[in-house]
Amino acid sequence: MAVPPADEGTSVQGRRLTAFLLVLLLVPAAGWLLSDGSAGTFGFPPPATPPPGTPLQVEVHIDVALDGPLGRVLSVQVDNRHGHIGRVGDGALPWAELVLLTRTDRTVDLPTAAMTTTSRPTEGWTIDPASGVGVQLHAPTAVEVVAASDPGLVGPIDGPTVVPGVPKGLQLVMAVPELPAEDASWTVAVPLDDSTLHVTVRTTPTDPGPATDWPVAPAPDVAGAELPVPPLGEARPAVLGNGLPVWISNTDAHGVTVVDARAPGPVDATTPLVQWCEPSVRFGLARHGLEFDPGDAVLAGPSTFGLTTYEGRVDGKVYRLRTGVPGDPRPPSALGRPGEGFVPSGAWTGAAALCHPVAPPDDGERSFTTFDAALYPSSSLLLLPTTRRPSTVDGRLLIEGDGSGWLCESGGPDRWTCTGERIPVDLMTSWPRTDSGHEGARWRRAQDGPFVVGSMLDGAITSLWQLDPTDVEPDPTAWFGRPARYLGLDTDDATVENCSGWIPGCAGALLLDELVLRTDDGRVENHPSWDGTLPDRWWLLAPSPDHDVSTQYVDAAGLDGIPDDLSPGDLILLSTGWGLLDVSVAPLRIPG
Repeated sequence: MAVPPADEGTSVQGRRLTAFLLVLLLVPAAGWLLSDGSAGTFGFPPPATPPPGTPLQVEVHIDVALDGPLGRVLSVQVDNRHGHIGRVGDGALPWAELVLLTRTDRTVDLPTAAMTTTSRPTEGWTIDPASGVGVQLHAPTAVEVVAASDPGLVGPIDGPTVVPGVPKGLQLVMAVPELPAEDASWTVAVPLDDSTLHVTVRTTPTDPGPATDWPVAPAPDVAGAELPVPPLGEARPAVLGNGLPVWISNTDAHGVTVVDARAPGPVDATTPLVQWCEPSVRFGLARHGLEFDPGDAVLAGPSTFGLTTYEGRVDGKVYRLRTGVPGDPRPPSALGRPGEGFVPSGAWTGAAALCHPVAPPDDGERSFTTFDAALYPSSSLLLLPTTRRPSTVDGRLLIEGDGSGWLCESGGPDRWTCTGERIPVDLMTSWPRTDSGHEGARWRRAQDGPFVVGSMLDGAITSLWQLDPTDVEPDPTAWFGRPARYLGLDTDDATVENCSGWIPGCAGALLLDELVLRTDDGRVENHPSWDGTLPDRWWLLAPSPDHDVSTQYVDAAGLDGIPDDLSPGDLILLSTGWGLLDVSVAPLRIPG
């Protein structure tokens, strides 16, 4: 074989390189032409209106006024800054802390005869006979003022005693048997010896927000699709021709049913896909405590709706789909009233964890089944905007608190870096709210794939699904500081052996009293990145002089970071991160 001259070989390599570059340019163009649409437009459009039966939410607030002789010597205000969010029709047990201050320089003793000293839900209620609304007051416990802006106010304070210059906290629980859909208010008069505490609860409907806050509407083009019927007692995942992920199940209780695999009411930056839980014959998402039966009913968890179902009929060994039906709203949670008190009845419970494998698989069987990534066509991040249907992609998802961010080809070891190709993500219109309504619940998120990109618009990803639900790591730079009283370190071998068994890397236990920081504006909780700076008027309180000791586990680095000159009883600024062992300790600098 003749060997070409050097310049001819170079020419051949150049032609090959040119051809390769042309392929790179033509493949995206061909994909765009085959998709019969503009780049980045695939998947399901968001629904125009919330599904029928969407329950409204209401915000619950509590106000108080104190009349009579006590009202002349005590001022009272409510410390429930965040209010309470509930659903129309639900019963509610919102609580608040009443802050009492003396109006004079004399100590005032509270009448505890009208207050309960137990936590039993059926005792100590004052119930309004007209509305059924009830109020329960808890007698305050003794507190210890560990430090204050006025050093003369330091010391133990008896439970029913209000000392001049020191606020006294009194817990109040209010039972509302049913939340209405309109503005409403009720007032309950609670007798306190020769005085009266007037407690008013107000409800105000909240804006349900954009329609995309609610479950995705059924796809209109599923009619005529066919799925093979699984054996009795089993379920199979499937992807319809338009990319819709579904489960088809065959059970004694519900027969053959098809449900949308996307969990209703997204509770994360991405929409997770539910699992089939074989032992309990139901669908679930263990990390959110969600459980649904094959007929779409909500069995457990904070879901507003059941799964979307797709009607149809069995024809031989296949199931022919017709139309989709939105999931039923979760039934309202009621408050029972045995005797003279209230107890929750019919309320959803937390994670039952029935979808978790509880032991190694036997004979190849598993206690849950997830979607297989092979059910979706895979795509590289570079070609994703030209893909016509939902596709599986690897990469790293970086989401800001408002739902905007990037899907990156890869990332660095610090979790919040983006390398290689990237595509914008815009979940801002469908970014979910939490039931608590707290803006602080929207954390910056970083997570590695795989993901299924459900839809895009104008080159940006507008919906994501998770094939394998995993915990999302919050911002690793977010630390929370809180005051505490240092009691010592426990590095005994038995302690380390015990904690290291469930917290790898545990090297000991930090023993402390966690203190409450109270100001003129009320109790201060969860101090993000607090540096220990105290306001003009403040009190550091311990629940009581003999309350239980708190434990904070630390690793070797945490032990090394504890100052050597700390002595039991010293006040410290305890900063904790998101890891169980992310702990930093520094002396708390007290002004003056």
